[in-house]
Amino acid sequence: DFCDELLARIAPRGDDVALLALRLPAAGMGAPGDTEPPPPPQSGQSEAAPERAAPGSRRQEAEVEDPTHAEPGE
Repeated sequence: DFCDELLARIAPRGDDVALLALRLPAAGMGAPGDTEPPPPPQSGQSEAAPERAAPGSRRQEAEVEDPTHAEPGE
């Protein structure tokens, strides 16, 4: 329904329609209501690919403190 409404509003023609069709998700790849096949497993801790970093950004390790470790004098 959303795609139909969007297409009606922008009235694409020719190559525009073909390009829009290429962007639609395939079955099982995130289309609303799709459950088959299930999406590929992903870790919540997976790192971004290094080549996808923002221009000029630097990689920095996260500063994680051990909650069971107490500093002397605390």
